[in-house]
Amino acid sequence: MNIAALLTLLAVIRSALPQTICNSQLLVVTSSPGVVTSDGYPGRYPAGTDCTCELRGASGIVVQISFNDFQVDSFPGSLSGAPGTCTHHYLEVYNGVDLSAANLLGSFCGTRLPPTLISSGAALTLRFVTSPYSLNNRYRGFSINYTALTDIQGQALDSGCWSMRRLTAPSGSIVSPGFPTAYPGNLACTWEIVASSDSTIMLQFLTFLVGGTAAMCENNVNDYVIVYTGTGQNKVSQGTYCGWELPQFTDLGNEVTIELVTNNVGGFRGFFVTYTIIGPTTTTEPPPTIITTVPPPVIITTNTPQPPATPAPVVDNAATRPGRKLHITAILLLVAILSPVAR
Repeated sequence: MNIAALLTLLAVIRSALPQTICNSQLLVVTSSPGVVTSDGYPGRYPAGTDCTCELRGASGIVVQISFNDFQVDSFPGSLSGAPGTCTHHYLEVYNGVDLSAANLLGSFCGTRLPPTLISSGAALTLRFVTSPYSLNNRYRGFSINYTALTDIQGQALDSGCWSMRRLTAPSGSIVSPGFPTAYPGNLACTWEIVASSDSTIMLQFLTFLVGGTAAMCENNVNDYVIVYTGTGQNKVSQGTYCGWELPQFTDLGNEVTIELVTNNVGGFRGFFVTYTIIGPTTTTEPPPTIITTVPPPVIITTNTPQPPATPAPVVDNAATRPGRKLHITAILLLVAILSPVAR
């Protein structure tokens, strides 16, 4: 095998294997899915890193990433339990190659899978930061799938906020753009969660700040979130939400739509919401009656009348017959009376 052929083979093998974020400053994105992981994955990632990886495709395509696994130390956010409060270890995703705050799609840590994200152009950038002063004792990092979509495909799948519009996985998350930093103005985003007809969807908002702490949104003005049951023209509003209080829900059925609308200012933290699809529950209807040609067995309980016992075979024993017993007793009594007279 000549050197050129060997290099080609090595390139093919390398493209088929997962790349690590600190060893891959640039990855070419095609329609064939690729995988990029944190260094050391699935073992523990190292401390003291600040690595950037650009995912670039050809002109006319967009880049989509989805998370297979995610486990990044959330300290000090672990003290509050709210996503987006970590500052020691985190993964940032940027729309394009400019690492400015305006292009930040999200900064993530913890153990909840971030949402599927879609670029508006031919590139996404990943930046993974770990503190040298906060050692990683047990977290394995992340594994990310990346692939290229045509621009038309990307527009059809996009929620309007650089993330997947239609969600059908058993569980997942939705975040406002730029989370946990301020979301931009002039947003109109729509996400649809769809499950089978015998399932139900549970929503849990883990953090929420839309329109400011004293926001008013009764008339769908300024910044607000609307949660609907159903999708499309059949959806029914369950409420409009803004401010800082976490929206609460119980039963939302098997289809849910979430909309985020912001005015031309923006500037608040936004939200992080997770969803879980609950499968069909056990039916409470009685089981169907099964008719067979064999009658069911008789079950004897303390409340069931007992059937008459089968009489035992009659034994012709003279000593045990009631009439004979009475006759013998009379004879013995007569003998006892007459004995003194005979003397």
